[in-house]
Formats: sequence, structure tokens, C-alpha cells
Amino acid sequence: MAQKKLLTNGKAFKRTDDRWGGTVWYMDERGERKRKSFSGTTKAEATKKMTDYVAAFNDALQDSEESRKTLKESMTHWLQVFKFPSVERTTYDRCECTLEHQIFPLLGDKVVGDITAADLKEVLNYWMNEGYAYTTVKKVYIVLNEYFRYLTQQEILAKNPMNSVPMIKKSNFMAAQNKEDLPTQETVTVFTPEEIEKFKAEAFSKFSNGKPKYQQPAAYILMLNTGLRTGELLGLLNSDINLEGRYLEVRQNVKEVCRREGTDYVPGNKGRQDENSHQQAPCAPKSGRSGRDRGTTHRTRFWAKFAPCERRERRLHQAGELPQKVLPNSQGSRHRAERTPQP
Repeated sequence: MAQKKLLTNGKAFKRTDDRWGGTVWYMDERGERKRKSFSGTTKAEATKKMTDYVAAFNDALQDSEESRKTLKESMTHWLQVFKFPSVERTTYDRCECTLEHQIFPLLGDKVVGDITAADLKEVLNYWMNEGYAYTTVKKVYIVLNEYFRYLTQQEILAKNPMNSVPMIKKSNFMAAQNKEDLPTQETVTVFTPEEIEKFKAEAFSKFSNGKPKYQQPAAYILMLNTGLRTGELLGLLNSDINLEGRYLEVRQNVKEVCRREGTDYVPGNKGRQDENSHQQAPCAPKSGRSGRDRGTTHRTRFWAKFAPCERRERRLHQAGELPQKVLPNSQGSRHRAERTPQP
């Protein structure tokens, strides 16, 4: 979409009927040339009509021009109109959170056309000096880069100020926070047998009055032994469990998203979004090895809202179908160990 603008200020001319006329040419939002014609009994009358029209045109353009809006107003419009239809709900939630908490507090009241590369660089430096994670600051950089690229593509801004704002190198970023830039580990750290037993004891522990501390302890154990991610576990159905074949069918993944009416955020509990997928997580007897070969993070009370079916977890627990060990990962995070048969 092009920027609406004047092409001429108009010039009076005498018509064949002895009246005076004038034409003002402009470009509309679709980039098409348009004209506005005027007429009067005298040259002064026709000229005044053209002058009044040009002044009103410029005033309307000034009021509606995107570059004269505040960053908060313009960026919110961009997020809702352009970003919302083209990304996943979780991505949109993350972008909105970045705007509300990292960008708007520092630049929200500034006029878009007045923002310079120095202003944008100061935003990145500010959150770096505040001790925020490198990934958080990089998300700020990505969102700002996408937004100002949109402004230049739509010819709202002549130059993209983000072209002069490179992302901070990670080594310099970590050094500024007095942290060590450690290389990414290729191996997966797993629980030791002692840690596994401690985890199980905690999962099934109870308060002094006999009430269980955790509402769905078997769900923790299932995730521990199979390597299922949180969203994969929450998406399990009774039909996905094959006790005879000793495996689980992972057919969908559940994500936590904000509740919305259109693009507007609705306060309260978050909703869930299902995504289809299909893979198997093998199970084995207590003496066997099984599960996806990767470490599992301990979650505390996440299961209170979206707990798996109690009947299913009782069947798995009572039948003794839960594997007891997770293997080190030597073939990638998605590798699955083969089931060891009973002797």
C-alpha cells in the first residue's frame, strides 16, 4: 500500500466558456494517480478553491500519516493487522509480550518518524544492562527489525533506522553482564538412579494430614520415563495408550495461549491450542529401558489445571507399565531407545 500524497498544487486556467478552472493531481493509497477539478467565475475564485483543498488535504494527511503516530499506536496497529493473521497464537502472544514489557516502556510515546538508530540501540543496551537474557533482547531486536522493515516497504519511512542497529554479539553481551559465554552442550544430562528415586518419592509424597502434595503424581513419572514433553503429555488420550504393545501414540501437542476476542486479550486463565503430530514413545517393563533418550525437567504444580485422566494414570501405575530409566542421548534429542525384552 502506497502513501497518499499530493503530486501538484494546481494551476488556474481559462476555459472555453470564459470561466476559470483548475486541477490538483494526487496519488491515492493504491498508488493510482487521481485528480480533483475546480471552477470559478474568476481566476482568484478558482485559485482559492484549489488552495483551500490543498491545505485540507495536507491537514488530513498530517493527522492520518503513520509516521506521525506514536510508536505504541502504530506498532499495535501493525501487530493486530499484519502480524496476527500470519503467525501462530503462541508467536503472537510472545510478540505482544515483548512490545508491552520491553519496547513500549522506553519508546511507546515517541513519534515514529522521530525515532533514530541511536534510540533503538539504547533500547537493546538498556535491557542488556538490566541483566536480561540474551534471547530476550534478541526478541526485541527481531520485532523492531520486522516493524521498521514494514514501514520502509510501505514507503511510510524513507530509511530504515534498524539498518544501522546490528544485534549485539553474544560474547560482548555476556561480557557486559560479567557472565561466561559457554558453548552449547551437545550431550544431554540425565538423572542418576539416585535422583530418579528421589524424584519418584517426591512425586508421591504426602502432607502430614495424608493429602497428596501433587494432584497427578503418575503424570510426572510418565514424563520422566518416556521423555514426553509437557504439551505432548497433556495431549494424550485413552486411545493413544497401547498396553499390549507397550507404547504410547503421540498424536497431538498442546500449547498454552492467551484467551482473546479477536486480537484483544481477555484476562483470566489461559486457553489451550492443539497441534497434530504423530510419533511413538515405547514403554517397557520395570527391568527394561525405554523412553525418548533425553533429560526431563521437573515441573511442580503445572498439572493442577490440565491434568491427564486419573483412570488412565491408575491403569498405567497399577499395571506396572512405566519404564524406570532414561538413557543418555547419543543420537539427537528425538532419538528413542529400543525396548529391552524381559529375560
